[in-house]
Amino acid sequence: MKPLQRYDIEIAGLATAVTACQPEASHKALLHRLRSFDLLSNAKLATTRGGDGSHYFSRRKVLRSSGELIHDHHEEWVKQQLQLDGGDATKTYKRLRDEKFLLSKCELTTLYFVHDKGSDNPADFIQVAIRQQDEFIDSRAFERYSWSPPKTIQDLLNEVEGEALPAEERRRMGPPMYQLEAVVDVEAFVPRRRRSKQGTVSRCVALPTQSPMHRPTDLLRPRPSRMTSFSPAGTASLTNRAASSMTGRIQAPVAAENDFAITG
Repeated sequence: MKPLQRYDIEIAGLATAVTACQPEASHKALLHRLRSFDLLSNAKLATTRGGDGSHYFSRRKVLRSSGELIHDHHEEWVKQQLQLDGGDATKTYKRLRDEKFLLSKCELTTLYFVHDKGSDNPADFIQVAIRQQDEFIDSRAFERYSWSPPKTIQDLLNEVEGEALPAEERRRMGPPMYQLEAVVDVEAFVPRRRRSKQGTVSRCVALPTQSPMHRPTDLLRPRPSRMTSFSPAGTASLTNRAASSMTGRIQAPVAAENDFAITG
């Protein structure tokens, strides 16, 4: 974990309160929980990202056909299995394929809440990012057509994620859960935005990814960042206007400095 940055806000008990809240479609219970903290007393849900299967952990769990969990990380599992076969990737491939192991998929929905501090400064608000995790038994390992048997560890890793299970066979591994990613003072974060040679802000105000509360980026695949130009004042408009009720203010968070969720 990296140390807190000057724009990070620590709210005692918030992470525990978020995790203890049971996810539901409207997120009303979560919003009520957030508003119970003085610093977030008028928090509003501004926008969400993901929730449609397009954002997920690259790491998958490995299960037997019975549903028994045998490993938390499919890539490490494949490497271990290859060692058992003396480095013979073709042998490993055929053996694991015939045993019909299952792989999970943990889908992510990031919820962005904003708390307006009520000043004349459009950047004077707190932004809270909370991730909802939904994990499913998603596919059968190595169950897809291959032109030739894998010959290297990279071949095995390329082949391990088989075709998705039919909808009627896809099932949850457990209840959904919330996890606090970051709480950011946007006014303190704004000066850190990089500026282009033309004098405009070249990236949107967003959550920094190195907060100790942020998601473990080593478990996620990178996606291309989206660039948006701003006026020097930084109050022109954000690409996501979901919180339109906050008239005249910076409305909602958008792409972070390193957005490691992937899209389909």
